[in-house]
Amino acid sequence: MGVRFRSWRESTLPSAAYRIEPRFWTEAGLQFAEGLSARHRRAAKNFEPRVTGIAWTSHRLYLVIATAAATYDHAAQLIHARELVRVDEDYTEHKDKGISLILLADKVEWPLDDFCRRHRIRIVTQCAQMSRATDTKTDTERTAALAPESP
Repeated sequence: MGVRFRSWRESTLPSAAYRIEPRFWTEAGLQFAEGLSARHRRAAKNFEPRVTGIAWTSHRLYLVIATAAATYDHAAQLIHARELVRVDEDYTEHKDKGISLILLADKVEWPLDDFCRRHRIRIVTQCAQMSRATDTKTDTERTAALAPESP
């Protein structure tokens, strides 16, 4: 799914910095890691919640989950990650940025689509990305067809 995240980032935010599978401290995780060496602390964070990828610009942070079939669990993970990233000491440089939640999926059922819309989670489907690419190609071909021929 990291490939899907990279593809989305390259087409949507080509100059944005990003990280694959970032983890976010929970309160219980922080308590467990308290007093551990830096090396053990990094290892302990491997058991914390994560998303597929995170991308950021100077004003906005994008939390992204990529999946074949979206579920309510994916939406819940994004909502949870939004709260965790705001208090995670490893992401303090992003604390004043707006946060966007993105769910990349091939298949999304209507009730979940409605739920995501109400919770400000943007859904990007494979079909939407493909139709955008097709529309661009069609527009290019139309422009070429309308251009005068060279003698």
